[in-house]
Amino acid sequence: MLLETQRPTRLRAGFTLIEILVVVAILAILTALVAAGIGKVKNGQLSRNTEGTVTKLQQALDTQWKTVIDQCRKDSRGITSSSAAYNSVLTFCGNDSDRAMALWTYLNLKREFPQSFLEAINPVVLLNPTSGQPVVILLPRATFASVAVLPTVVAGGVTTSTASTAGLSTPGGVSVANQPVTTGIGTDEAESAILLFLALSEKASSGANFASDDAMKGAQTSLGTFRVFTDAWGAPIKFIRFANPTIASEIAQPPYLGSSADPIDTVGKLANAIPGTAWTPAQKAAALQALNFISSSSTVTGPNPAVSFGENKLPTVVAAGQKALGNGPAFQGSNFDDYFGYRYRRQGNK
Repeated sequence: MLLETQRPTRLRAGFTLIEILVVVAILAILTALVAAGIGKVKNGQLSRNTEGTVTKLQQALDTQWKTVIDQCRKDSRGITSSSAAYNSVLTFCGNDSDRAMALWTYLNLKREFPQSFLEAINPVVLLNPTSGQPVVILLPRATFASVAVLPTVVAGGVTTSTASTAGLSTPGGVSVANQPVTTGIGTDEAESAILLFLALSEKASSGANFASDDAMKGAQTSLGTFRVFTDAWGAPIKFIRFANPTIASEIAQPPYLGSSADPIDTVGKLANAIPGTAWTPAQKAAALQALNFISSSSTVTGPNPAVSFGENKLPTVVAAGQKALGNGPAFQGSNFDDYFGYRYRRQGNK
């Protein structure tokens, strides 16, 4: 009988180097895909949170904005303590009530919503281009008095200096000459963020108020000695008083553009200046000079467009979002990765 002999089994030595490298590469790719997916989900949630915060702030800003406009209408009817000042503007406007109402509203919106410390603690002054004398002086609101105090130094480099107002006096004889004012903490964006918080949380103009602590818990932080609203990445949220097509061309188009080109001067009385008439180019230039943004910094930063009559303009809250990380509130103007409040409100000239 023949006996069948069993061949010995050849044992595998193990994985080759190439096989190990392939496995490692596959694991690395899977890890990267998972990390990217998690990061995308996280950034998407942060973006949605920021949109929600900006929308709430925009709603509050719109409410305060409308309150000021309603108050200006009351002033024009002679039933408030500011009616005498309105009448001075009416005379300057050639007794044209539509033109006077528009200019009076513009002047008050600048006083109620300053974008820089220098604007916040200086009066809004409309000068007569012929005499060089003030037509009207709107004194700064007590709401913003705290920015006149030198702030605590903020990380990132803070500069403070002083300036003085021109030698002016109110019609009632109250001198505003040579009052020292603080010129800011370094950037227009930081000052705008601080002033937005003050305007919405402390100012109660004609009963309009915003309970910031109740509505915005978790979306606040300290900037020096001041408080600011923040987006989901922790960057301060600022605002632009008169955002116009210079900021984004879409502002000049529906749904943001309403039935008239200028939502404040709805009949176009300020835009059309004709020499030798009741509204001359010199008067128009004086009005624009009173309304333009005044920077506290030696270098103007961020989107702060010059005011023009006859074009759409919207008050808007702005968040810089993720790109501001490590750089402060780095706003990019017309770049569409900023979070603009008017987009979420779909607000236009109504």
